[in-house]
Amino acid sequence: MAKRKEYKYSIISYNQNSLRNESINIGLLIFNENTYKYKIIPNNSSKINGLAYSQYFKELFKENVKVVNYALKNGTATSLDQLNKISQQIQFSSFRKIITSNINTIFSTLLDEYVGNYYLNSRSTSETVTAKQLALNIFSKNKVLNTKVSKNVRVKPNRDLNMRINIDFAFANGNNLNLINSVPASEASIDDWYSKMFLLTEKFEQSGEILLLSNSSNTKTKSEEVSDVLNDLASNKRVKALDLAIAKDLNSFNKYVKKIQDSDSSEEKINSLIARANIA
Repeated sequence: MAKRKEYKYSIISYNQNSLRNESINIGLLIFNENTYKYKIIPNNSSKINGLAYSQYFKELFKENVKVVNYALKNGTATSLDQLNKISQQIQFSSFRKIITSNINTIFSTLLDEYVGNYYLNSRSTSETVTAKQLALNIFSKNKVLNTKVSKNVRVKPNRDLNMRINIDFAFANGNNLNLINSVPASEASIDDWYSKMFLLTEKFEQSGEILLLSNSSNTKTKSEEVSDVLNDLASNKRVKALDLAIAKDLNSFNKYVKKIQDSDSSEEKINSLIARANIA
């Protein structure tokens, strides 16, 4: 029987913006005097997509992971102080002790519990199309993107709140700013997304319709949890939820795009509406 040994382990997390305190678990470090093992999600993992909403933030994540990988490769960083000085965005939790005779099994178990083994697969991003990607493709095909529809806009839910929420798409309809947002690809981001959407739908008085998109064929998120969240948000009369994996809802979205084509929307008007509402 293999001898049981004591190890220390730390959960590795990524905090994109300390002011907004948005963080996700991205890896695990486990070690003792003879063993040093760590694993971090790949740069193209779907788990980072819900947080790194633009190419800039994806590159920021990539550079931070590169720095940490380089520092951890030699296996000499063993104090919490050393580890947390490697990167401002990537942090290591306080050490926890564990005793085991099978380090490989316990390492995999802890990774799955705190990070999710699925997200460690670099192919996970390309295997499933998100609702945002589906919408982006439809907008591009109908030639409304960057003409009548703006992408990746940031709005204040309320003038008095010193925070901004990232919205996938926006278009102008008369004097109203219509917003379109999609359920994040990462299951870990659902609770945070719901909180922001609830705040937006309750406080953002300057908007017309708010359309929330999901893709139930996306196996990365729990369909029941997403459905409950969307049903709750859609109880607000100006909010509509569409599942682009359902033919009826996809048809409704295509009709919605036709409405955008016929609208007087333009990037200039969208920016004007945002500025007028003092939410830019």
